[in-house]
Amino acid sequence: MDKQQELGTDTVQRMAWKVLRQPFMLDRETFTLVVEALDTDEASLCEGAVMILQHSKSLPQDIQQKAVQKIQHILLDDTMCSQFSSMSYFEILRLYDTLFESLKVLVDRSQGNIFRSL
Repeated sequence: MDKQQELGTDTVQRMAWKVLRQPFMLDRETFTLVVEALDTDEASLCEGAVMILQHSKSLPQDIQQKAVQKIQHILLDDTMCSQFSSMSYFEILRLYDTLFESLKVLVDRSQGNIFRSL
């Protein structure tokens, strides 16, 4: 209950989403596992993984590139709706929104890294 008050949430689900939006500092092996989770057909796992990547403070550039490629693949895949067939229309829209938002953040961050290295 103390953590719920600290985070200003009233349900476990809202608390989990709020925690997923906090900045993460993970090791390389964990990042690799998170990127691999993008291949799952379980939408909530895929969405959680992409949010972790989006909110990671120090994402190695090669991991970031793999994540961008996988997210693009998911978004371009015409069979995605059937892959996540157990989801409602609104859940799929939320997943697409999260994927697009994360893709934008990762690409913007990648472009920033390119300019810093020049």
